Amino acid sequence: MTTQPKSPKTPKTPQSQADHDTPWKDALEHYFEEFLHLLFPAIHAQIDWSQ
Repeated sequence: MTTQPKSPKTPKTPQSQADHDTPWKDALEHYFEEFLHLLFPAIHAQIDWSQ
């Protein structure tokens, strides 16, 4: 049984981390009205979407 040497840990920087946040933010930005209509129809009805 052979063991591999441990690789040195590199500090995580924002550039090296996977970007999991942006797709959700983009989806909410583009589909926020539809999201509210689907999940919170009473709140959706109270918003003036003409602005």
